[in-house]
Amino acid sequence: MLDPGNWETIDKKLVDFLVEKGLVRVDNIIFPRDDKNDCFSSYHYFRKLRNFEKQDKRWLVYSKTLDKVFCFRCKLFMKRESNYQLCSTGFNDWNNLSGRLASHENCGVHHRCMYDWLELELRLRKEKTIDKRIQEQINKERKHYKEVLERMKDGVLFLAKNGLAFRGDNEKVYTKNNGNFLSFIETLGKYDPVLKYHLESIEKNEMRTHYLSHKIQNELISMLADATRKIIVKKIHEAKYFSVILDSRIEEYYLGFLRVEDKTGEGLFFELEDALINLGLNIDDIRVQGYDNGANMKGKHKGVQARLLEINPRAFYTPCACRSLNLILSDMANLTIWYRLLFAVNTVSKSLQSKDMDIGVAIQQMKGLIEFFKDFRVNGFQKAMDEAKEIARAMGTEPTFREVRKTRTTEPTSGEEFFRKNYFLYIVDSAMSSFRTRFEQFQMYEEIFGFLYDLNKLKYMSEDELMSACVPLEAYLKHGRSSDIDGRELCMELIVMRIVLPSSCSKPIDVLQFLLRMGGCYPNAWIAYRILLTIPVTVASAERSFSKLKLIFSYLRSTMSQEKTSRIIYVSN
Repeated sequence: MLDPGNWETIDKKLVDFLVEKGLVRVDNIIFPRDDKNDCFSSYHYFRKLRNFEKQDKRWLVYSKTLDKVFCFRCKLFMKRESNYQLCSTGFNDWNNLSGRLASHENCGVHHRCMYDWLELELRLRKEKTIDKRIQEQINKERKHYKEVLERMKDGVLFLAKNGLAFRGDNEKVYTKNNGNFLSFIETLGKYDPVLKYHLESIEKNEMRTHYLSHKIQNELISMLADATRKIIVKKIHEAKYFSVILDSRIEEYYLGFLRVEDKTGEGLFFELEDALINLGLNIDDIRVQGYDNGANMKGKHKGVQARLLEINPRAFYTPCACRSLNLILSDMANLTIWYRLLFAVNTVSKSLQSKDMDIGVAIQQMKGLIEFFKDFRVNGFQKAMDEAKEIARAMGTEPTFREVRKTRTTEPTSGEEFFRKNYFLYIVDSAMSSFRTRFEQFQMYEEIFGFLYDLNKLKYMSEDELMSACVPLEAYLKHGRSSDIDGRELCMELIVMRIVLPSSCSKPIDVLQFLLRMGGCYPNAWIAYRILLTIPVTVASAERSFSKLKLIFSYLRSTMSQEKTSRIIYVSN
């Protein structure tokens, strides 16, 4: 209704509504380019005065539906057909727009419409329009519909929150199989006088505009989604630093599915870049990026992580820890997978997917798993053999190995020893090699941030050791002339902070909450811990959201001739 491109008929109700509402512009959009590669720009909204001040052109509005601009006021108050495109069909000759706007705001037609607008606006404020009684009736209807829409909004929130379908086989109230939304309205109407009157008027055909159609439902869903997205983006702006996950945890929010035509590293990066621009997020504020282990994502030269690092070297790349564990299992056990190994890896994998997991705990978990494999290499074979022999005897099978024959190059050896050397040790050593390869990034995080998340280490470090850790951290968080922290100041802050830090603080998140309560006494430490806690451990939450995507794809398969590939964008701040 606020877009001039949707004004098919301009009647008195519409004019009164828009004058009271005032001009509303669409924010945070990318204006499309025409065949000449020109597009509208928001700088046209302002007029530069001779004293270099800027004055807002409160009459100029962009139509997203038509990709044209209009004079908002002339469009409403022109008394007859006009040759001025700004007043009628809209103007989109972007190369000549500045001159056209300058001539329009000085023409007599524009001034007359401006006067009519201001006069009606003043009368509406004083409630002294010519048709006062009609205006009172309009205000009464407006109040009624506002109350109705508030109840419908609650219905939309209820269904969306619980993941329920909205519509049924028809769109009529008090009919069978009319869906959850209309059933909710009917039930609420039994007890709510506003909805009761509204539904009775619909049944008696006393009301043509009932606002219960699927279009209104979709519009409410879209408006609530936009409002939610704005709240999330506002939180990200307040936090400043954030990480992105394509396919973790102080706070994590789902922002949307992206339709992807080009699944190469370049194509996915451009999709991510456009998404961040549309959300109004600064790509330079990314401190971590987390993806799956696909070549198009993790590629060192052409992957998404490499392309983002070219623009923002402080956006550390974190491969999904859980996915890496799965790949290690695949690397080490192509014949048989052993229960003990599966159990150990599965336990750590589940732990890494918990919502309160941070990079410090994740590194400790991985170290523990590596120690388990080291011990298993030494002692695991005999334990496994003892268990296997017991199982064999219970099944009535003789637990013996077939002897290995002597060859020209080998000495005779027992079957058990041959199996230990050529199978058992091979699998465990393969796993250890995979650990070293796949968790190099975690080792780098330990070198950079280890002194921050290991609070016991932080407490007992000498001043020289602490300085030798803080100064390199400044270098890692520096890009050009911009640096997130001052290493030397961070060192001084940590020396004082570790003395006054409460004994109840045992994790980095506890330290961050302490710093928040201190109200800016330790600014460099505040920034460093925010960045540390932005690092995601896995992309598990993004993968879980993909499980819901099957509900969407089930519908799309029946309505689209060709399936599209989607990726999910998450932010963690």
